[in-house]
Amino acid sequence: ILDSYTLLNARVTWRSADENWEASFALTNASDELYYYNYFDISGAGAWASGNIAPPREWSFTVRRNF
Repeated sequence: ILDSYTLLNARVTWRSADENWEASFALTNASDELYYYNYFDISGAGAWASGNIAPPREWSFTVRRNF
């Protein structure tokens, strides 16, 4: 059973008046929460534990030109 978690993602987009240009800034996992996609633990039985950690805080900036 995994612990619960809360994620905060954001995206801000600017478009020019003629809609030919667009710029966006995006942020995922803004609080830099450490959480697992999945976790398998049988260490109590003398074996091992394994899990996939989700990505840390990531950001992106994109610029787009419409023709």
